[in-house]
Amino acid sequence: MINLNFDNDNNEDFIVEKYLSEELMLVKFDTINSKYDKYISTIGYKVVNITDKEIIEFYDVEVIPTIKVYINKNLVESIEGFKSKSELVKIILNLQN
Repeated sequence: MINLNFDNDNNEDFIVEKYLSEELMLVKFDTINSKYDKYISTIGYKVVNITDKEIIEFYDVEVIPTIKVYINKNLVESIEGFKSKSELVKIILNLQN
């Protein structure tokens, strides 16, 4: 999992170009002590973890946690609220089909 805190690079294009690959990638907007931390690193996808309050506000994320799912650098889904491991994996697998 990649943890990001930015000073002046607060734009989505920067995150997408620098950290997202050509495959499926999750960008998790969350608190430092997250329920997701118990299993997020075991689901087999790259995760960028953003906990900086200023960045979260910049992206107008209203629900914590929120996971934005990118495929080939394109936003395909925004998952708001905590999901169990099985729920989250099911959502992601449905996006890949």
